[in-house]
Amino acid sequence: MPAPITLTKRRPPARPPPAIRAPRSSECDVLRPGNTWRDSSAVWPGCTIGARLFPPACNVWSGGPKVGEHDDSSAPANAVSGNPTASTAQRQPALASAPTAAPPKYLWLTGRLVPWHEATVHITMIGWPAIGAVFEGIRAYWNAERQELYLFRLDEHLRRFGQSMKLMRMRPSLTLEQIRAGVLDLFRANEVREDSYCQPLAFTGGQVWGSRATADQVPEILITTRPSPSALLSGRASTAGVSSWTRISDNVLPPRIKAMPNYANARLASHEAQRHGYDVPIFLNTAGKVSESTGSCLFLVRDGVAITPPITASILESITRATVIELLNDLGVPVQEREVDRTELYIADELFFCGTAMEIHPVVRVDGYEVGAGMVGPIVARLERCYHDIVRGIDRRYERWLTRV
Repeated sequence: MPAPITLTKRRPPARPPPAIRAPRSSECDVLRPGNTWRDSSAVWPGCTIGARLFPPACNVWSGGPKVGEHDDSSAPANAVSGNPTASTAQRQPALASAPTAAPPKYLWLTGRLVPWHEATVHITMIGWPAIGAVFEGIRAYWNAERQELYLFRLDEHLRRFGQSMKLMRMRPSLTLEQIRAGVLDLFRANEVREDSYCQPLAFTGGQVWGSRATADQVPEILITTRPSPSALLSGRASTAGVSSWTRISDNVLPPRIKAMPNYANARLASHEAQRHGYDVPIFLNTAGKVSESTGSCLFLVRDGVAITPPITASILESITRATVIELLNDLGVPVQEREVDRTELYIADELFFCGTAMEIHPVVRVDGYEVGAGMVGPIVARLERCYHDIVRGIDRRYERWLTRV
C-alpha cells in the first residue's frame, strides 16, 4: 500500500516594509494645511497611518522586542504602514525579518555585574515565580553632538519600582540608591552610546508552586539594557479601537504599579485590536469610562483644553503622564484631569498616547472616526518637539529630569 502523501503549506515570503522618512525640523513645528485622508501621507508630512512605533533600524538582541514591539505592551504588536482603510489581511506585518544585534556584555544581578551568557536560572523558574514579578521601564537618550547619554527621570522610576515591590510584599536586600548605582554601572560597563531601554526587574526565586506566596520575601533584582531607538519626530501616527476587554481595577490587579500579571489584560486587548485592524486598543474601566491603552496613558484635546483620565480611572501612575501635564501647563495649554466618556474620543480635536516606551504618540482615528481633521494636531506637534528637546538635553530648563551616565 503506498505511503500517504503529506501536503505542506508553504508560507509566502515576507514583503519588505516601506521606509519612513523622518520629517525635517521645520515640519515638526508647523503642519501643512490642506492634508486629508485621501493622501496616506497627510497625517503628517512624511508619515503614513499606522507607521511603525520604532524606526526600521531597531534591531535588538535576540530575545528582545523587535520593530513594533516592546516589553510593556505599549506598542501595537502589529503597527503597520499603508492604506488607512485597508483590512487587516491587506496590511503588511510590522515585524520584519532582520539580523539581530549582539546582546550586551553584561547584566546586573542583585549587586554585581554578570556576563550576559552566564546569567541563567532553572527552567522551573518559568511560570509561578513570574506572577509576582514587578519591573520598571527607563529610557536613555543619546546626544550625539555632546557625546552624552541621559537617563530620563531615573529617580522617579526607581521610586515607583520601590512602591511596586512594597505592594507585592517584597522586601529587597538592596536600597533604591544601590539599585540606582547598579543602573549607572551597567550602562557604563556596556559602553552604551545609543538610545536604549533599561528594565529593572524584581522576582522571587526558589521553589514556588501555585499562587500561594510567603510575605516579605527577599527578591532578586535584575537590570538589563537594550537598544531602543526613539521614534520622536519620526512622523508616526496610529489608529485605535475601544476594546471589549475591561481594564483591570485596583481591587483586582492594581494597575498603578508595574506588575507582570497586569499585562495579560493588555495582551488580550492587543490581540483583539490586531484582529479588528487597529494599531492600538483603548480600555474602558468598570464604570464604562475611558481608562488608558496597553502600557500608555491617554490625552485628548477639545477646544484647546487637554483632558486626561484621573489616576483613579484604573491607570498606571505614569511618570510620562505627569511630565506631559507639567509641559502642557508650561506651553500655556490648560489641563483637566477628569472622567472621559467614550464618545469624547470621537469628537476630540486631537488625541495622543504617552508612556516611557511609547513616548508621545499621536492617534488620528478611533473606531473609524477621524480625530479632528485626520492629521496630527498643533498641540501634539508642539508637545512632541518639546519632549524631544528635553530628553536629548537640548532644552536646559528641565535638566533636573536628566541623569548623565
